[in-house]
Amino acid sequence: MAPSNDSASSNLLRHLARRRAREVAVNALGVLAVMTKRPEVEHVRAQAAARGGVRLQLLDMLSGVEPALRVPLVDSLQRLERGDAQALAAEPILAIMNDPSRHLRAAAAMLLSRFEDDLSRAALTSMIDDPEAIVREAAVRAMGAKSRLTREVLAKVLADPEPMVRHAAVRAVSGGTATSGELPALDPAVLAQTTRGVGKQGVYATLDANAAMASLTTIEKMMLIRQVPIFGELAADDLEELATVVEERRVDPGKDVFREGDPGDAVYLIVKGSVVVFTGGDGTRPERVLSELGAGACIGEMAVLDASPRSATVRALERTRTLRVPGEGFKRVMTERPEMSQAIVAELVKRMRGMMASGPSPTMSNPAIPIPKPDR
Repeated sequence: MAPSNDSASSNLLRHLARRRAREVAVNALGVLAVMTKRPEVEHVRAQAAARGGVRLQLLDMLSGVEPALRVPLVDSLQRLERGDAQALAAEPILAIMNDPSRHLRAAAAMLLSRFEDDLSRAALTSMIDDPEAIVREAAVRAMGAKSRLTREVLAKVLADPEPMVRHAAVRAVSGGTATSGELPALDPAVLAQTTRGVGKQGVYATLDANAAMASLTTIEKMMLIRQVPIFGELAADDLEELATVVEERRVDPGKDVFREGDPGDAVYLIVKGSVVVFTGGDGTRPERVLSELGAGACIGEMAVLDASPRSATVRALERTRTLRVPGEGFKRVMTERPEMSQAIVAELVKRMRGMMASGPSPTMSNPAIPIPKPDR
């Protein structure tokens, strides 16, 4: 079966590539402004830089520019802003493997594992020597998924100075089946058999929603975090920053993620399982169920942001896996990353407008946002 173009891996790559393309577009408009010395070109560039993209309506202002300079740039800008999507193919991924963005290269490494042609294989192998640890880590993960970690390559990555790269190699050799943060040590007998490569055969590298958070690569953590709507449009640096503060928490059936009245000390993302959200039921008020939520829900961010107690209890209906973003870490990242704060405020305002438009209802006090389910 051909891999889905809607996977977390390809979605992250498109997101990063689009942001990177917008940066390049602003630079191209700057060069064009210098070459032509036309004030309208500088106006379009300044507007694009301010909003992080080019407004298609402003492109008409470039009509006075020489066609040989204008047409290719305008065509590229129009396709970029329309978000034209193409079928997943190796050639455009290979074209960005040397991009200055380490995050873009790491995402490309994950996707290159889907292709068996010689160029893709050689490119992925070369990423083992990338100067950035996040790229080497992703390359090890991708090669392990395709059983391409030969004894020579494995010896090299096990000697890597960065623990995250060595950890990815251990995960590959273990078959990626560990469900806790404690991955097994390498068995010398296994290492001796790696002349043809080790790893999990018959699959390609993508987000494994069942793997322990501690075992995920940095780029996989970014994929998972990005599926939360308030994080969906964040820059790569912001996603990586969040990945450093996220913790995993597993909740047994009948146990509470948090209770009504508790301090708002963390934001939770449900990765697997389901919970019920309710108020009351404490002997003084009758229990009132607000909703049931499953994999792909973000809960608790409002109490963290306004420092108020929890407005409802969230209880696991089955064995539930959550990702916990400590409140202080969440607020620290927001403070250090103004763009992240703006994205979160924009999403919350959007949600409030939606609730106001739908009129008062019990679900207006629901402390959760539904999000798309991660790859399975």
